[in-house]
Amino acid sequence: MARLFLTRPRIFAIGLATATLAFVACGHHNTTPTVTPTVTPTSIVSAGPTSSPCILSVGVAFEPDAGNGNGFDGLQITHYEGNDTNTCSVVGPTAAPATVPFASSVNGFVIGGVGPDGNVDSVAVLENSLGNYSLVQDVFGADSALIAPVGLPYDASVQPTAAATSGAAASATTVPVIPNITSVTMLGGGSTGLALIVGPAASPPAIVAVTSLENAPPVYGLSVGYNQSTYTFTSAPNVPRSILAVDGATTSVGTAAFARGTADLLLFEITSVSVSGYQFNAEADDSKLGTDVALTGAGNIGWDPADGTRALIGGTTGGNQSELTLVTGLPTAITETAQLTLPGNITSISIAPQGDYAAVGTTAGIVIVGGVNGSVLTIQTPFSVSPLSSSASAITYTNCNGTSSRLTNIYSVRFGSYAGGSTVNQFLVALGSAPGVTCGSGHNATLAALPFDPATGTTPAPTAAPTASPVPSPTAVGATPTPVPTPTPPPVFVQNNMIAPPTGADLLVVK
Repeated sequence: MARLFLTRPRIFAIGLATATLAFVACGHHNTTPTVTPTVTPTSIVSAGPTSSPCILSVGVAFEPDAGNGNGFDGLQITHYEGNDTNTCSVVGPTAAPATVPFASSVNGFVIGGVGPDGNVDSVAVLENSLGNYSLVQDVFGADSALIAPVGLPYDASVQPTAAATSGAAASATTVPVIPNITSVTMLGGGSTGLALIVGPAASPPAIVAVTSLENAPPVYGLSVGYNQSTYTFTSAPNVPRSILAVDGATTSVGTAAFARGTADLLLFEITSVSVSGYQFNAEADDSKLGTDVALTGAGNIGWDPADGTRALIGGTTGGNQSELTLVTGLPTAITETAQLTLPGNITSISIAPQGDYAAVGTTAGIVIVGGVNGSVLTIQTPFSVSPLSSSASAITYTNCNGTSSRLTNIYSVRFGSYAGGSTVNQFLVALGSAPGVTCGSGHNATLAALPFDPATGTTPAPTAAPTASPVPSPTAVGATPTPVPTPTPPPVFVQNNMIAPPTGADLLVVK
């Protein structure tokens, strides 16, 4: 097993003449790790009669149980877009998604980017024996959606033990501990991948990096404290912060990262300091853009994938959970450029790949917002008007009991992969629930996916499946070819019996 004291450890380096810190990661994938599974690894998601028939797919959604699994601990996996880039076949109102069990409840799951070695890292945050979420678990196979939890997890709630040098006994180290992890994100991938974690009770307050993700078990790297001598905070530097988000887009000066708590929003600039190193510089804070209420997961932050200088923030420190703010100037400044009041409370934000439009999940439905790439935000015409607001959309679907419902209460919204690499038929994926719907499984949420044109902010009809080529009859030579029927892909993919997350949790992962 690769550990921190190997020849090529993953470490942090302290920048000279500054108080900034640099993460350095080295890969160990060329070694042969010995893994101890926390459960029997299931590297193939079984396609049983209650699973989606679209097992081979390019669009996959993962939802952690987050303690609401009613006896199930692990991830639900839903395949919504097939290899033909159309929505998957209708799975039926009573069907349940595929599942992968874990050793304990999962309250966070994240997939990293493709590393220089072509590998993809992923980790899950698991519950410990005290009922808190402090265990960082290596997960293999996320790039193909055939996942397996592997090895012993890293426990962020206890002091790690330093590696022993030759002839010396191992000793405890003094590092930040996080009794309960409320947000996890990835920086880089493969041999340079790091899992970054935060929690409101971190002591001392800090961002903690976990490394050795390609060789189980993961280990502690180092940490970045919120209080840095190179930047003077306008808010209290050590107030609790429960959300961490790293921008997927880079700028000419680096990448943005937000640490968000109930009372403020902190901005860090991440720069590359070596082939496998990352340096964090505190750059700005905004005491207006805190969450006010405790959040878990994505934390009402939406990055612009087309412009690394922009992001959308939902909610304010003062408790206005309907206010959406466009911030610019990243990663070196937080400039509040535009505000917009939405119907309902904001629960999730995702910006489409071209950066023009955003889908915002609220307690009234999905709101499509335009002007993200400009200086004025606008509410777009709904594609399916919600019964709770004429400004929001509520997807019509057949619920687990076989009757029609409207998806009004949204927990998560995400944009999936391009369909066939096109700029149209990007998939908008939403996890939500309808009032009064109770399923026999006890999992009352529903995941829906529908085509979305990121260039116009509309939901076009899906591309029809190609007509089948005639095939000769196997029973008669020269017989008239018989066409093979090809089902028309449904305009909206629906998967019922999904686990609804706890209040304030936005945990859905889409690839």
